[in-house]
Amino acid sequence: MPIIRRSSDFSTFSTKFQRSNDNDFPKTASFCCTRKALRNSNTGQMQTKQTSDMKVMKVVTLRMILNNKQTYKIFEQFLEDEHSDENLEFWSDVNTFREESTKKKKKHAQKIYSRFIKESSKREVNLDFSVRKQMERDLKTCEAEIFDDAQEIIFQLMDKGSFIRFKNSSKFRKCEVILHLSDKDQIEKCNSPKR
Repeated sequence: MPIIRRSSDFSTFSTKFQRSNDNDFPKTASFCCTRKALRNSNTGQMQTKQTSDMKVMKVVTLRMILNNKQTYKIFEQFLEDEHSDENLEFWSDVNTFREESTKKKKKHAQKIYSRFIKESSKREVNLDFSVRKQMERDLKTCEAEIFDDAQEIIFQLMDKGSFIRFKNSSKFRKCEVILHLSDKDQIEKCNSPKR
């Protein structure tokens, strides 16, 4: 059930609601919008009309940070300062692995395994024994999904650990500004006349 509060300044509302079918947002997302925002009662999602006076404040998520080149670099620098950048490096290498041709996959999978998964490797990521052993077995067949479970585990570790600390830093505020400006550019592109 959404909580809707009318604020003192004109027609701004603050709404909290559950978003259960969107993995890019946390379970509870906060939005501030003008009165032109409509709530779809069937899905519980906000629908907004693109108007020049509308301001939408999104909750910045780790996925949003990782999907933007500028904010990715800022988060990477933060992790380097914190000496925990191996998680992001592993996450990124797995994404690169997915995009490679079948010929190169086996060699790249071996490289990822020896660099991040193998016990006592220099860049070892925090995975439990059963996940490591499963990947060791799967390395022989080198399926495209070999690292999917490990990547999700590492993503969750970053999201629940490093990202929480990152949100308390000045670097995170830079990311918020970058993402906000990026959203403004997208809205302007949508609203500009087509030629």
